[in-house]
Amino acid sequence: MADPDNRDGAVAVLIAAPARQPRMVRVNTTLPADVLARIDRHAEARGVTRSSFLTTAARGALAEAG
Repeated sequence: MADPDNRDGAVAVLIAAPARQPRMVRVNTTLPADVLARIDRHAEARGVTRSSFLTTAARGALAEAG
């Protein structure tokens, strides 16, 4: 440490700053009732929200598409 007052017993710690959260936007979409029911069951079984599930699924499809 450059400051002599901080050399005796001081510990420097670097902490990663959390990534900035993207701006969330509400959307309205129409899905078949049976598909929505499957999405909800799948999300609930994994302890995530419908929005989180759909976001993850969309990101996966987009990554696959390149």
